[in-house]
Amino acid sequence: MLFVRRYRDMKRIKARLVARLLGILLLLTSASLIFSNAVAAQMQPWNQQEQMRQMYERQQRLQQEWASKSANRQQLLQWQQQQQARQAAERQQMLLLQQQERLRRGYQR
Repeated sequence: MLFVRRYRDMKRIKARLVARLLGILLLLTSASLIFSNAVAAQMQPWNQQEQMRQMYERQQRLQQEWASKSANRQQLLQWQQQQQARQAAERQQMLLLQQQERLRRGYQR
């Protein structure tokens, strides 16, 4: 009989322990939901600020790239113009030398 009584007492203790643990778990779950909602509400403005900051940085980077490419294009155009001017000057020089050579040959005859 003593054995049966101890067995029943153990069952009751276990049942109480399980009930307490379930209660604690339920409280922790609801507290966790409340806390996560509060954190999410506080994070929303921060998220928006972070997105704005990233968009601003991206825009700045694009503007810098555009300016760099624009400067490179300008340098390329200047180089091409200089090359064309050099080639034209070389052609002029060649024509002048040919003309002088013709004149020299004409005088020699």
